[in-house]
Amino acid sequence: MQLSPLVEQLDTFFTYKRYPDFIVDILQAVDANAAQRFVPQYLHKTSGLMLDFSTDIATLYCAAFPSDDLLEHLAAEEARDALLIVKHPLDWQELGVGFTPISDRLIAALRERRISLYCAHAAHDNHPACAPSLELARALPFSISASMADAHGRAFGYVVESDQPLCFAEFRTLVAATFQLGGMQTRHAHDSIRRIAVIAGGGDNIAWLQQAHIQGCDTYLTGILHFQGSEYAQQHNPAFIAQLQASPLNAVGISHYLSEIRGSIKLAQLLNAITNLPTAFLEERCKAQHIYTHWEHTL
Repeated sequence: MQLSPLVEQLDTFFTYKRYPDFIVDILQAVDANAAQRFVPQYLHKTSGLMLDFSTDIATLYCAAFPSDDLLEHLAAEEARDALLIVKHPLDWQELGVGFTPISDRLIAALRERRISLYCAHAAHDNHPACAPSLELARALPFSISASMADAHGRAFGYVVESDQPLCFAEFRTLVAATFQLGGMQTRHAHDSIRRIAVIAGGGDNIAWLQQAHIQGCDTYLTGILHFQGSEYAQQHNPAFIAQLQASPLNAVGISHYLSEIRGSIKLAQLLNAITNLPTAFLEERCKAQHIYTHWEHTL
């Protein structure tokens, strides 16, 4: 398939409704060369083609972040003439400084292999069939009872309910087994868990926490509770932690990456059926292994 009609198909798939998206602002703040490195139209949109390095597309790849972890996959598969679809326009160092620019090394490899790059952030978060928060909720053995959205109508989470109350230790064990975690970020406020707000990604957001309380949740499950690796986090995360400690909610953080990858896996499955192109999810193996073994040390 040629790149241009494929991008149009993806734009239609992702942008059934546009929402404000802060990620482009973060991209321009973190990557001083963004205006020179990426397709100009992307910086004025909330999703779309970022790097145009190919004409004909034979294969699609999906990943959560455009990290150097992907280089191993692309080399092993001898990938050529492909489109890489990522949720974020920046890499993410889970145990480091957070968002970092896409490396020159990855961009050079994509150019050499004729692999274009497409990013959908808020659009993926809001997609009714593959939103990361939806897939995170589906991974748990509970019933989905409600959705959570901001003032713009942008969905950011879901509410799930357990048939029987769980104590905090039981819930923590269940989460650890589901996501293969040796440790996690937690806040233990009480021992009766039945209604859980599920928000993938960086969930250290006061408005989201407040809405979870308003919607009758007793527990808050997200990617990140405590993170101060970046200057932005150092300025904003303490206020969230103070709000969390003052709230009656339990909370669990399983990492930005692990909370969102199910959305990218589901996206790959959907695009394979929609486009009839071979489509694969690319795991960021080094990142994942580091989280599996070291996430508890971020407490």
